Amino acid sequence: MRVKFSIFMLSIVALSAVVSLFLPSDFGFSADGYSTLQLPSSAHLLGTDSSGHDLFFALIKGSLTSAILCISTLLLCFVVVFLLCMLISVAPKRLQDLILAFLDTMIAFPTLIIAMLIAAVAGGSLFVVVIACSVAYSVNATRVLSNEVRKILATDYVTSAVTTGESKPSIFVRHVFPSLLPLLIVQLSYATSSVLLAEAGLTYLGYGAPQNTASWGHVLSDSASFIRTAPITLLFPGLLITITVLSINVVGDWVAGKVDRFA
Repeated sequence: MRVKFSIFMLSIVALSAVVSLFLPSDFGFSADGYSTLQLPSSAHLLGTDSSGHDLFFALIKGSLTSAILCISTLLLCFVVVFLLCMLISVAPKRLQDLILAFLDTMIAFPTLIIAMLIAAVAGGSLFVVVIACSVAYSVNATRVLSNEVRKILATDYVTSAVTTGESKPSIFVRHVFPSLLPLLIVQLSYATSSVLLAEAGLTYLGYGAPQNTASWGHVLSDSASFIRTAPITLLFPGLLITITVLSINVVGDWVAGKVDRFA
């Protein structure tokens, strides 16, 4: 039941992202000074923010930004983790230890700190969020997968492949990587969902999406200033982010379970 609900929620987010592509850039964003911090009503389904913007349309337009963040982080993390795991599998023992020591050092730096350091040089943007989160989560995922890589390399069927003269990259692609897929999918789903939380936090700190870019992080950040006077404006973006994060992880675990049966 929870898998079906999660797929349904992610489908709604994906549909909202597609719909937002066809909406005018200022649709739902006409400021109305007489309708600020309104409660949900027939005129404004989720109420309005401090500028009179309709929260329902703000979240719809923000879904496109969230989808771009998730897909970009997913793809970049996959490429980086794949390359790092391949490097670990083909490298000699001493080089493997150096790579793992480097990964352990990188893990010590929180994602937000890495993002803020990059933003100090490149400036706050969605690009910074994607790069910072991809670097941080790729390091974490690779460190988790590295132990599994070593275990697989010590198995009999890999040893047999080595004795037949098969190259190390070929062994990784044909024998090691398929066995890593279930665990990799779980790690990628975690990275994909976590980027939504990171974007909201970085936007609140001023290092996330630009001010003229619609995002869930902006809606949440703007509403946080009125948590005492209008807490309802904080409820909907926070709830949407929470449900989306949980849905991504549930679907990721479900897909990993399906893949594990064939790995």
